[in-house]
Amino acid sequence: MKKLAFSIFVFILFSLLAISKPLKMNERLNTIKKVKLIEFMELEESKSSKLLAIFDQYDKKEIELHEELKKLSKLIADSYEDYSNEDYKKVNNSLINLHKQIGDLKVDKSNEIRKLLTEKEFTKLSLFEYKFVKELRKRLIKRKLDKRNKE
Repeated sequence: MKKLAFSIFVFILFSLLAISKPLKMNERLNTIKKVKLIEFMELEESKSSKLLAIFDQYDKKEIELHEELKKLSKLIADSYEDYSNEDYKKVNNSLINLHKQIGDLKVDKSNEIRKLLTEKEFTKLSLFEYKFVKELRKRLIKRKLDKRNKE
């Protein structure tokens, strides 16, 4: 039953992706991560949907904070030489504040997920995130090497 439900979920998800407008890279990556996560975790349907809702809620906030960080970094790159000492202090305080907000958001997300899952499931989630990042890095490096070899 789980496999059928998962197969239907994946089919619907990819159908929607096929007819929707092109997704940004981080949206595609998040979609792939969610599909792999559900497959890896083998949770009951109700827990899976609650887990995905938590991921969606916090991912949106994290993306917004990263966008702010990106804008601030671009501003720094464009105006770095023109800053006074006071400007450097303001920018540095803003950077530190954004990094703190991102860190706090990750802790809040983990705490909320931990309330939903058993300790074993939460540990399995941590293992998934480690493996997912490792695999992603491996594929990106391979892709980069393949491009170099073609040139």
